[in-house]
Amino acid sequence: MTTLKLKLLIEKNSSKVVFAEARKEFVDFLFGHLQVPLGSIMGLLSQYDMVDSAGGSLSRVYESIKNLDPSFLEPNVNKESDFLRPKPTFSSNTDTPELLLNFVPPNTPIPIPTAVIVPATSKTVTVGSTSDITQQKPHTEKKETGYVRGVVTYMVMDDLMVKPMSSISGISLLNDLSIKDISSLQEKMVEVDLKKGLELVRASFYSTTVLTDVFIGNKYSETTALANLRIDWKVTPEAHVFKADLPGLKKEEVKVEVGEGRILQISGERSKEQLEKNDKWYRIERSGGKFLRRFRLPDMMQLLVRLRLVWRMECSL
Repeated sequence: MTTLKLKLLIEKNSSKVVFAEARKEFVDFLFGHLQVPLGSIMGLLSQYDMVDSAGGSLSRVYESIKNLDPSFLEPNVNKESDFLRPKPTFSSNTDTPELLLNFVPPNTPIPIPTAVIVPATSKTVTVGSTSDITQQKPHTEKKETGYVRGVVTYMVMDDLMVKPMSSISGISLLNDLSIKDISSLQEKMVEVDLKKGLELVRASFYSTTVLTDVFIGNKYSETTALANLRIDWKVTPEAHVFKADLPGLKKEEVKVEVGEGRILQISGERSKEQLEKNDKWYRIERSGGKFLRRFRLPDMMQLLVRLRLVWRMECSL
């Protein structure tokens, strides 16, 4: 499987990615997503069980068309090829980045860039001339692969902004972020395979700190985990046991109720605010998430319900 490499520059105190050094292959991979239909991206996220935590309400649109009976569609509409896995519009002038081919539905023809044929030329010879007639052999000129030039290194910001990298741009960025102590920075090499690529896509729907979220881990993973919360229900001889992983929540933030109609309700809300400041700017980051799950219990089981809630306390994150 194709993997791409990134060199992350991380600010150790905040555990945030300042920027990443990337070669053309990774930038081609990022830019190529703009040629992939949204339905194909959502379809691949669904294949890897990531669709519930991606795209917000857009994931509900995807699930709606997926579950819609074909009888409700016009006769000329194909649910699979028109919405769930539509074909991309890759240019025939460039080779498609290899990792991006995973976003293409099966049996989709991929354009192959054609070579430019340079016709043969010959010298014009006058009668009586002793000059040899010479002829240049036809030759081909291969078109560029991918989208950006490979002779430079690129700087990819935490929010996926891309720009050519130079020593001046790197120093300027550090000055803008008021990073004066180089020893506070560390480098980390990471690899991007298909799964990590999908995590980058998923994070980009929500976050402006994508590289930090995917490769370092922070509030984004907590918030999306609440959106995609899984609760296991296990029946034992003694009780019904419910187990949930509730990242970033404290025990007092989780409410458990058994109401009328034998309905068990588990709910909670997480809200977090973080302030950062230096001599140039203030930054306030807010994040939060809600969840609500209901279960209908068997007859006479209300009094036998035992709940086991497993959470990760904030101090351990």
